[in-house]
Amino acid sequence: MIQESLQYLRNGDDPLKTVLIGGLLVILSPLLIPLFTLTGYILSVLRRTSNGDDTPPVFAEWVDTTIDGAKAWLVMFVYVVLPGIILTTAGALAVVSILSVSALPAELQAFAGILGFGTVALLFLLGTIAALAGLYITPAAVANYADTNSIRAGFALRTLWPVLTSREYLVGWLTAAVVILVGSLAAGLAGSIPVAGFIVGAVVSFYALVSAYYIIGQTWEDVRPQLAEKNGQTTTEQAAV
Repeated sequence: MIQESLQYLRNGDDPLKTVLIGGLLVILSPLLIPLFTLTGYILSVLRRTSNGDDTPPVFAEWVDTTIDGAKAWLVMFVYVVLPGIILTTAGALAVVSILSVSALPAELQAFAGILGFGTVALLFLLGTIAALAGLYITPAAVANYADTNSIRAGFALRTLWPVLTSREYLVGWLTAAVVILVGSLAAGLAGSIPVAGFIVGAVVSFYALVSAYYIIGQTWEDVRPQLAEKNGQTTTEQAAV
């Protein structure tokens, strides 16, 4: 599946243009609106591949694509960003705890140190678990949103449970994660090239992201029957929602 995912964008109309636009959106993603547009394109990839269409989408209907991506980001925010906030809070509390304990009387330092360490460790543990769970759940949640166009569907964990616990989803998620990891390493290496490396790295990141979600789309097509069964629908009905 990895080989097919890497070939995916080459099968489209004017793949060079698509990749260059995608790379530009990666570069501009801190501005949020380009990030939403990029996410909307990924949703198009998901919808097509999960319904048996291996032709990559082109960048068109920019407003609708951006709005679609913004809605999906509401789902992604909860699963990915909030755990990151918890981990950041734990780090900030660790610094504050160290500074505060040193200012206390000696007889209170040990107790305050234990209390502060326990609080930070608990927050860090909860944040780490939430982050790992969020990374695992996010592709399925986004795919379910792409199927239904309902933000609420992205948080239907009880409905998604048969998918999340299936071997097919686990294998697909791990395969996509490998593509993202290798792509990130390649983008990092490309970034070391003066001037052009920044652009090349962004293009590589986009290519890896699309390839990963091609895999997720193929996986979603395989696991959708389990989701449809959970909802009391036929596979055809679920795909058409």
